[in-house]
Amino acid sequence: SSSSSSSSSSSPSSSHDADDDDERGLMVFPTEEEEEDDAGPDVVVVEEKEVKPWQDDPRDEFRELRTAKLPYRTACWAPDEVVDEFQDSLNILDDYAAHLKSLPPMTKKIHVIWVDKSGSDIWNYADTPMVQHGVMNLKKMNPDWEFEQYNLTEIEDYLQEHLAKSDWEMMKPSPLIPKTDLFRLLKMYHEGGLYQDVDRLYNIPLSQLLTPDTKLLLPTLYDVTFTLDFLCSSRGNRLYERAIALYLCKLREEHGEGLTQWDRLNPSQLHSVAQEAAATYWAAVMEMLFGRPIWGPVHHAIDGDEGRAFASHVRSLIAANPHMLTYREQWCDLITSKHPNCTWISKDSLFNAAKVRQWDGG
Repeated sequence: SSSSSSSSSSSPSSSHDADDDDERGLMVFPTEEEEEDDAGPDVVVVEEKEVKPWQDDPRDEFRELRTAKLPYRTACWAPDEVVDEFQDSLNILDDYAAHLKSLPPMTKKIHVIWVDKSGSDIWNYADTPMVQHGVMNLKKMNPDWEFEQYNLTEIEDYLQEHLAKSDWEMMKPSPLIPKTDLFRLLKMYHEGGLYQDVDRLYNIPLSQLLTPDTKLLLPTLYDVTFTLDFLCSSRGNRLYERAIALYLCKLREEHGEGLTQWDRLNPSQLHSVAQEAAATYWAAVMEMLFGRPIWGPVHHAIDGDEGRAFASHVRSLIAANPHMLTYREQWCDLITSKHPNCTWISKDSLFNAAKVRQWDGG
């Protein structure tokens, strides 16, 4: 899974918050001692941390993300702001509201990515609970939606077609995670529809959720960030145009700092480096909704609430717009899924059957 959530200067938890889909890692800059390690002078060493599967219990990891205070630097957007008295001073821009209204109806197309080492189809794992209660339901419950599944070759072909030559050359040697993160943003902008990670639950037909006026879904992962493991939008939404621009800008910065030496990174380091760029989704959403980069919930904490009131207020503003939907998600309770006591539905059965790990690059 290469999902959802985010760690950026605009990220909800810190300058390096987690997306997903889901479960984003922290970008950690090396200490002097780490830079003198045996990896060599030309390699930036990223602190290794265990990446816990989201389903186990993400609360401890997200608590860590919410309280992290790490140095941050980027030239990709203006410095983020803390909004004083946000309950009274934050409002969605009329210009973006008008843009949403002008967009075409939601494209009835579902986008799913599945890449394993054998090159097999996701339906080869239809006997696993994760597939049965996830993408299989997604397809069955929406028979009027086109269902597209993409493999690595199709992802790379699409990237090459839609990126500038220099950006494709930068992306070409990267592992699966950065490619899929950018791929889903490009799909949303150019085609629209719904994107969902294969390790995400589903059981609510879209006909029960969407109206003819719905142009954008922006659920949040707890009170941390907007999901990246689930995207849904009309095509041509300039939110995704901006998200693509910020993602590429941040990846170019990482590339210039030597952080994209992909063959030198272990899975945990890959998780951290890849999410630094994926985190730009929060920044793009803030710019579109409110016209400027804004720090995430933790920086708007009130009386130790870790930013819950801020996140709730942002969701209320989104929900008040007739063209957007939002929801506070957790593992068993999603905008498109209600699975009480769902902890028995494990991602591990799918990953074990496919002989892949979540962050090994596919």
